[in-house]
Amino acid sequence: MRVLVIINESWGEVDWLLPILFHIKNEWRSKIWVYFTSDTIFEESADYVDLKCMLETVSQQVVTPATLGASDNIDSVNEPKIASIDRLQEITGEAVDLIFHEFGGENFNGILDLFPSAQTVAFPHGTFIYKWVGSGLRDSYRRSMHFEAMRRDTVLLVGSELDREHFVSLTGLTRIEVVGHPKLNRAWVNKMAQEDWSDHHAGEGLASKSEILFLQYPGRRLSSQAKYADVNRTVFHQGKRRGLSVIVRRHPRQEPAQLAACIDAWPDSEVRLTKLSVLASSRNILIAVCLPTSGCMDAIAAGIPVIEFFDYEGEYWPTFVPTSAGYTSIYRKTGLVLSADTREQLEAEIDRLVDDPTYRKKVVTTQYQNLTRLLPIAGSSAS
Repeated sequence: MRVLVIINESWGEVDWLLPILFHIKNEWRSKIWVYFTSDTIFEESADYVDLKCMLETVSQQVVTPATLGASDNIDSVNEPKIASIDRLQEITGEAVDLIFHEFGGENFNGILDLFPSAQTVAFPHGTFIYKWVGSGLRDSYRRSMHFEAMRRDTVLLVGSELDREHFVSLTGLTRIEVVGHPKLNRAWVNKMAQEDWSDHHAGEGLASKSEILFLQYPGRRLSSQAKYADVNRTVFHQGKRRGLSVIVRRHPRQEPAQLAACIDAWPDSEVRLTKLSVLASSRNILIAVCLPTSGCMDAIAAGIPVIEFFDYEGEYWPTFVPTSAGYTSIYRKTGLVLSADTREQLEAEIDRLVDDPTYRKKVVTTQYQNLTRLLPIAGSSAS
């Protein structure tokens, strides 16, 4: 089988799809080509060392606009520079049997038309659960994305049964398959945690778990940059207070310069960016602290207790869930995370998780059980 993968917006798509690519390569002896629609996105591979290594291992070739002869990035695969995309046929050598692309945000017909007999499979760019998305955001998706341009026989992969109704109404597709999020399956979690990434992670090789993993989200979503900076400083201080390193994982769609500025402004060298995915970073992580982000699911799958640190007062994101008091995240609503709105609440939860092994074990178990209730996870006791 010959497979083409289109990566459009971020390395989060690579993170989601890699387990499937390894499976079809090993089980079906597939040949896989990967096309990044943006050189800029591909060049962010320096921040995803493990994912880049795994992608190169599983693929015949990773292709970018520069590979195809384009002089710079293309904003849309249907712009005039699309002529260079014809070279994909030369690179793959013959007809492609299967094409993977993310499920929205782009019209890929300029590429799909090159391979009219290929089966298309659309996949999520992350692990968000869409059941509680409001009608306003759903209408925005319908207007801004290109679901109407998708081939009607496209197979759409979704993470949870809770997502099915949302995507049926949004896309009109009938071939919707609930597959969970393959990177959260037990075998893949273990594979990523057991790989030796020591050349790329300063904390690797420590004798015990001694790090806080800080999972980010784009600062532009917060009501002010001052609030975003204060959230960062508060979490950084917790590491210093407890003698723990703080390992920061940038969100795939986050501005690198903004986050780097926050870290550079902090005088403590024990705060640093990781260039590994959450799963590859997990070996020495004691606790994860996060803004409202689906990255919490990766930490939970790796057996790391998660605290969501965010004050919802005065904040509104379209993905928030309304409550009688305002808004919350789907992660709090579904019991995936411990909640901390204030610095005092964050400190109390960190202290209890660090100092009380029984409590820590209970939190890890409860969060994992809640995760398995939301979506299928191969290898879990609930699967």
